[in-house]
Amino acid sequence: MSAFVPQPLPPHPAPEMTGSRARRHEQALLACGRLDSITQLLPEPDLFLYAYIRREPLLYLSLYLKQHRTTYYRLLDAVRYDGNWEAWLDFFLEGVQVTAAGAVDTADRLVTLFREDAQQIHALEQMGIVDEVTGRQRDRVYVYRRYLDILNEGAQPL
Repeated sequence: MSAFVPQPLPPHPAPEMTGSRARRHEQALLACGRLDSITQLLPEPDLFLYAYIRREPLLYLSLYLKQHRTTYYRLLDAVRYDGNWEAWLDFFLEGVQVTAAGAVDTADRLVTLFREDAQQIHALEQMGIVDEVTGRQRDRVYVYRRYLDILNEGAQPL
C-alpha cells in the first residue's frame, strides 16, 4: 500500500481563466461583494453576524458541498488522478456564487422582516413575535422565532 502524494500547488500549467470560467469567477466575486454590502443595511449587523456565525459561517460553502457530495468527490478524484483542476474550479466557483447569493437573500429577507416588525416592538410577546423560552421568572430568554427560522434554513442535518 502506498500513500497518496498530491501534485504540488499551484497546478502547472495553471487553469485558464477564460470564457465561462472567467464569468463564474466574476459572478462569485460579485455575489461575495453583495454579501459584504448587504450587512450594512441590517439594523443590528453585529448581532446578525454573531448569531449567524456562532452556528455556521455566513458563507457556508460546506452545505453546498454536502448537497453536491457525489459531484464534489468525483471532481476531487479527477484532480487527484488526472490533474483536472478546471472542472473542480468551475464547480467550486459555482458553489461560492450560489452560497453567497443565498446568504444575500437571507440578509435581504431579515432586513425586510425587521422593517415589517419594527413598529410592533413594544408589544412583541403579546403579539406573538417573540417567545419566552426558559419558563423562568428571572433571567428570561426571548426568541425572535421568525428571525431564527430564516437563519436555520438549510442547517438541518442531511
